[in-house]
Amino acid sequence: MENPLLTLTLDQIDEVLPYYMNRLGLRDWEVTTAMRPQADLRENAIAQIHWQLSLRHATMSFADPKTRSENVSEADMEISCVHELLHICLAPITERVEDSDEGWTGLEEKVCLEQPIVALSTSLVALRRETDHKFSWEKVDSTIANKVEYLD
Repeated sequence: MENPLLTLTLDQIDEVLPYYMNRLGLRDWEVTTAMRPQADLRENAIAQIHWQLSLRHATMSFADPKTRSENVSEADMEISCVHELLHICLAPITERVEDSDEGWTGLEEKVCLEQPIVALSTSLVALRRETDHKFSWEKVDSTIANKVEYLD
C-alpha cells in the first residue's frame, strides 16, 4: 500500500528537518520554518526557500493547507521539505547561473534543476520510509512489514 500524501504541522516539519539536514550535509546551516498563506508564496507553490549562502541561513515557507488555492495540487510535505533542502545544496550553482549574463531560461531551470531535485527528494523520502527510522508522528505496525500509519 502506498503512503498517503502527508500534510504536516510546523512541529512535525521541525522534527523532519534535522534528520534530512544531517543526511544532506547541511548541519552547519540554520533553517527556520514558517506556515504562510498561499498568496505569500510563488504561484502554485506548496513550499519555497530563501537562503543567504554567505550566512548559511535559510527560511523555508509552506503554504498553509487552509489557504491553498484550487490550482495547487496536493503534495507530500515531507517530500517538499527535502525538495527545498536540496535547493540549498545546489545554491552555489544556482547563484552562479543567476549571476551570469544569461541566467536561467524557464526550460533550463526545469530540466537542469527541478527535475533532478524532484527525483532525489522523492527517492530520499521513500528510502527513509523503508528503513527503521520513524518520526514521532508515525506509528509502526510490527505485525506487517513496512506498514506505517500516520497519526493526525
